[in-house]
Amino acid sequence: MNVVSYFIYIFFIAEIQSGENINEICSSQVLEAPNGSKSWIPVVDELLKPVLKTCFDSLDHAISMYSNYAEAAGFDIRLTSKKVNKFGIVQIRYVVCSKSGVPKKTTFNSLEHSGRKKKIRNSNFKRCDCKAGVKFRLLKGVGKYELYDFVEEHSHPLLSSTDMCFSRKRRQLGFGDKMLVHRGNSLNLGASRVHKMRTTCKGGYDFCSSSTVDFQNFKRDMDKYVVDGGDAQMFINMMNNRKDVAPNFFFDYKVANSELVCTFWADEAARFNYSEFGDVMSFDATFRTNRYCMVFIPFTVVDNHKKSVIVGAALVNKEDGENYIWVLEAFLRAHGKAPLLVLTDQCLAMKQAIAAVFPNSRHRLCMWHIMDKLPKKFSTELLNGTSFRKEMNKIVWDVQLDPEEFEHKWNVLMEEYSLSGDKWLQALFNIRRSWIPAYFKHLPMCSLMKTTSRSESINSFFNSFSHYGNTLVFFVNCFDAALDKQRFTQRSLDHVTKSTFPKFLTPCKIERHASDIYTRAVFNVVQMEIYKAAWNCSIENVESEGDVNSYKIAHKDKASNLKCHHKVVEDKKQSIIFCSCNSFIRCGLLCRHIFKVLLNTNVEKIPEKYILRRWRRDLIPRDLQHTRLRYGDLDEEQEKMFNEVLSTVENCLGRLRCHKEDLARFTESIRILKKEVDVSFPNENASSSKVNTIVDLIGVSQPDNVEVYPPTGIRNKGCGKGKRLVGAGEIASNKASRHKRLCRSCGKLVNHDSRNCPNKVT
Repeated sequence: MNVVSYFIYIFFIAEIQSGENINEICSSQVLEAPNGSKSWIPVVDELLKPVLKTCFDSLDHAISMYSNYAEAAGFDIRLTSKKVNKFGIVQIRYVVCSKSGVPKKTTFNSLEHSGRKKKIRNSNFKRCDCKAGVKFRLLKGVGKYELYDFVEEHSHPLLSSTDMCFSRKRRQLGFGDKMLVHRGNSLNLGASRVHKMRTTCKGGYDFCSSSTVDFQNFKRDMDKYVVDGGDAQMFINMMNNRKDVAPNFFFDYKVANSELVCTFWADEAARFNYSEFGDVMSFDATFRTNRYCMVFIPFTVVDNHKKSVIVGAALVNKEDGENYIWVLEAFLRAHGKAPLLVLTDQCLAMKQAIAAVFPNSRHRLCMWHIMDKLPKKFSTELLNGTSFRKEMNKIVWDVQLDPEEFEHKWNVLMEEYSLSGDKWLQALFNIRRSWIPAYFKHLPMCSLMKTTSRSESINSFFNSFSHYGNTLVFFVNCFDAALDKQRFTQRSLDHVTKSTFPKFLTPCKIERHASDIYTRAVFNVVQMEIYKAAWNCSIENVESEGDVNSYKIAHKDKASNLKCHHKVVEDKKQSIIFCSCNSFIRCGLLCRHIFKVLLNTNVEKIPEKYILRRWRRDLIPRDLQHTRLRYGDLDEEQEKMFNEVLSTVENCLGRLRCHKEDLARFTESIRILKKEVDVSFPNENASSSKVNTIVDLIGVSQPDNVEVYPPTGIRNKGCGKGKRLVGAGEIASNKASRHKRLCRSCGKLVNHDSRNCPNKVT
């Protein structure tokens, strides 16, 4: 739903509500008694004034009548006493002025020292024992409510038309305001920021009656509703509701001692994404996403647009082997198959769980996390004063090396710099099969991910939507909002692929064929390979043996200098073509060397067997993007009509903004419609209306029985902190980059001064 449409809708409706009675607010008549006391009688239109013996079809209509009178007169109302029979039907109802009653008496001795007792809040009071009000009673046998008592006089001045914006009725949040607070919370926008946005869009505070505190109070009420109702149980009920409505929605959870321990979920779109792109998967834990310090674990793969997508998510109360095993088993139940390659950091619990649940999958460690430790293990002189780091990176990141070549070059490097006895480097060499590309080069799609940077990016992406103070229910709402953005990016890239045409770099027909089958992001990669094949590669030698041709391809740089040679073998009988660079196995795309052979043999189309399904366009069905498959029971027709009304009003306002008379007629038409709605649907009771609105917004109600509670006593990384964890290396780096100054005690350019100098004599 369009947020801008929300703002325009709220602005327009608020203008109607604030303007429809403003001309009816009149001055009051002041009466003074002989004893000097004063009373105020509202002077309003006789049609609005309550009349004794008037009957109403329902109590809501009766209260609505007095509410409209109070707004025109300049005071607020409050519901007080009522009499209910044994069937729960209201027999008598009192509605009084908001200043009715007397304030609570607070007495204290100002000379007595309070000590550590709670301080008494110094605040104003509003009640002044005003007697104004009305009384309604149910007529027996008729079923209608009769106005049988009406006190018109007030014991206080009434509000003027300019001050009515501060009345309690005007400050009440409408559904649009409450929806903005909730949607803002799903986007990690606080109530104060949402109020600023709303006020700005409405044209300033003169057009905005609700205050920042009103927005904050509603946010507080939503949190309280969830916490009081059993957050973990409501979270489970919400997910089970989605399972009931969308059968392909997977959800499972684990409970111990009535506390939530682990949970995993994946909707139908996520399961489809995994079925198509689940050959290589990465996952990493992130913290500070909820108030219970549960660890959030998103599972990430690369889609056909080379973008990271989520194929499942989990929450665990502790990062240990047992919980990770349960999560991966739930993952296996949801998707039915294990990935070929799993990429993680060096977490021991993850390693144990992957070996136990995915025994046939290769586990790869993040290369970046390993190489990032070099500055912590070796001196700056070795890393910056020699070529050790450059040579180390060259052999570690090279995807063309064979295992034997890597081991030889590693040993030579260690001997050259006398590091053969270093324990840390020896430990890395012992686990070389878990992180060096040379040991993965024959595994399909092994070059798709070599680090957990995509998982780190996804974690950062979700953290921008969530807040460490969120309940589990609101965390799911934030997760849904983030997933909405991710899925919309997928749809927009699909649209770009279908509706735009690329700029071709060569006259080759095979380039046109590639643009017809691949998504735009993948085509850009293939196009560059075709371009390099045409301009940077040459065939130096061809050897034929029956149906098998062997080509020696010279690979040159931009300056036409030879970089290396590669061998391409083509078997025409079996329609097989293979390159020594192994690019098709590593990335799923043909390399420039093979394209050079295809161009040389006048092939106009990429062979079908070398077009992987995972890179094709139009792969994801459009119906999988429906929010109903992710959010559960949504009335799509009602949601569509709601959006249509918002867009229609927005469109009309845009066209009439410069035509005052036409805008006035349009406003009057809307007011007439609003009055018809008021007659058919009078205002609800404030408390029940607030509860119903919260249930509509969060999508789940409080359960009758709470069997599962949120976890307690969690002590994971980052618990109790609202800021990102900073490592010792980053702290040292930031400290080194700080501007240094001259210390008068030691006479050096350092990060301290004479007051805290280590050499200072005390």
